[in-house]
Amino acid sequence: MRGAASGQAEASAWEDVWRLLLRDPGLRTADSPWGLIWSVARHAVLTQAVCAEVPTAPRRAWHLAGLEQSVWRIR
Repeated sequence: MRGAASGQAEASAWEDVWRLLLRDPGLRTADSPWGLIWSVARHAVLTQAVCAEVPTAPRRAWHLAGLEQSVWRIR
């Protein structure tokens, strides 16, 4: 990702991570809190990338990307 798309992806990742930190009381007792934070940030960035390819709502974009067997499929 380059340019504005990378900036938007970073902002979305920060937003989702802060939302997790402020709202999830179980984060302190999680077996791997950094793994959970990393997972949330990664998902936010990938969602931005998928939405850039399929300009629609995030849920619909993931659905369409999955139907097309695109490169966005995560192992």
